[in-house]
Amino acid sequence: MGRIMNRLFRMMVFLCIGVSLFIWGAPTGAQSDDSTVFLDSNTPVVLRLGGDGHPAAANFNGLAGQVVTLAAQSAEAGALDTVLELATSDDERLAYNDDWAGGRENVAVPVGLPSDLAPTDAAVVRVALPADGTYSVRVNTFNGEGTGEVRVWLLVDVPDVLTVGEPQSPVLRAAEVRYFTLELAADQTVTLTLAHPRGRLDPLLTVSAADGEILADNDDHGTSDPALNLFDSRLTFTAPADGVYTVAVREFLGRAGVFNLRAEAGE
Repeated sequence: MGRIMNRLFRMMVFLCIGVSLFIWGAPTGAQSDDSTVFLDSNTPVVLRLGGDGHPAAANFNGLAGQVVTLAAQSAEAGALDTVLELATSDDERLAYNDDWAGGRENVAVPVGLPSDLAPTDAAVVRVALPADGTYSVRVNTFNGEGTGEVRVWLLVDVPDVLTVGEPQSPVLRAAEVRYFTLELAADQTVTLTLAHPRGRLDPLLTVSAADGEILADNDDHGTSDPALNLFDSRLTFTAPADGVYTVAVREFLGRAGVFNLRAEAGE
């Protein structure tokens, strides 16, 4: 009987020790996640891919109308075929790229990005942010199986300033959108014109508020002005409030060219 009691006692001791270890080793509550990587302009960060299909991610805080350029560069030149995605906090995709040069040779690296960007590295160039908030940059390899380190770059462009009565001649690269800020007072009316001097290209104009809402746009002016070509753009816009508005200019088919842009006082 004594031997049985002794054995039961030892079992109880081991059980108590086990329960204690479990309790002390268990988390006492939700742990804060301090692992989120945040990007700063012109300061690359290194993310590591594990080859398990899951992307590595970094965040940055952006403002409506800001224009950003992002790149994902294999730390070992050409070792990884990187892909890059830019998404909003609501998981809406804003841009995606695999092979920044699109398979073309002798393409100039976008200004500000590392000059040794490999053809298999990824980049999205001059994307306008639609609203204030936190954005996510997700990086992976094309098949999700590559392992290694990737350098991620963020560049924040300063939009050009458009002033009433001061024409400009923006140069658009292929598939590029150029952005201008235009400061207006409440109820101030302006007429914006975007024209191609030779009439061979099809320019488009868009005016947006600070929160990214499109307030006016035009493709093909539809007026009888003989100074304009058939596909040039013109719109008249009245500001609903004091503020800085964003004017976006692009070509309908993404073709490159030099355009004439002007803002004139409207009636």
